[in-house]
Amino acid sequence: MPHVSPLRAEAREAAAATASAPVGTGGDGPGSMAVLPPISPAEPIPGYLEPPGIAELAADRDDEPALPEEQRSRAAAAVAAPTPPVDAGPGRVLHVRFAASAGADRLIGAMEGLRRLLRDRPGQTRVVIHLPAGAGGAALPMELRAGVAYDSELVAEVRRRLGDGLVELELGA
Repeated sequence: MPHVSPLRAEAREAAAATASAPVGTGGDGPGSMAVLPPISPAEPIPGYLEPPGIAELAADRDDEPALPEEQRSRAAAAVAAPTPPVDAGPGRVLHVRFAASAGADRLIGAMEGLRRLLRDRPGQTRVVIHLPAGAGGAALPMELRAGVAYDSELVAEVRRRLGDGLVELELGA
């Protein structure tokens, strides 16, 4: 067979003629080789198998809400809540309020945790702690001598260490 481009008509005709011949009968003797037909790629096999009946279940999957009702209302409230400022400007004061409904043991633990956190982050932002007064009285403000480095990491660390709802941080004037 002459060396020709496989796209030319002569080459396609020659390949078709030799492909129809049985293997080992090239016509020039016992040592000749016949051209085998091209190998087509196999069908891909998925790496996982879907359980039977999944198509029927997939149609019903999106009928229910992604979250239960009580979780949806909390998620919607969290999205609508104002986000705390990332950085404190000059002359700003960080107001720290503790939940009055928490027990004394929880409040003492939260105050000690907050004290350690504020001591580890010295900075220029003044800190006023509003201590809860018993029997429904007004909270007592107490300004700390040392300031704190206020940023979004401080807010996240307070929430991570002390939990949500026990301590409220508010940046004011």
